Amino acid sequence: MEHQWDIDPSIEVSGGAIGSMVDAFQQYPSIVTKYLAKYGLDKNGTIDRSAWYPLNKWLVAYAAIAKDVGLNSLYTIGKRIP
Repeated sequence: MEHQWDIDPSIEVSGGAIGSMVDAFQQYPSIVTKYLAKYGLDKNGTIDRSAWYPLNKWLVAYAAIAKDVGLNSLYTIGKRIP
C-alpha cells in the first residue's frame, strides 16, 4: 500500500534537493531511477536540478524507495547528503 499525504498539490520540491538525494544513492542507482520513473519525477532518465517537482509525488517515491532499501540503508545514504 502506498503512502498518502494530504498535501496541497501546488507545493513543490526543488530538483536540486531531489538530485542531491539521487547522488547519494550510488549503491542503489537502479532502485532510485525505477521509482523516479514510476512516479513521473524524471525527465528522460534524469532530474532537472533547475526544475520544481510536486512534493506529494516525491514523498510517495521516497517512501517506496525507503521500503525497498530498508530504513538502515536509507539512514546510511542520507548521511552522504551534504
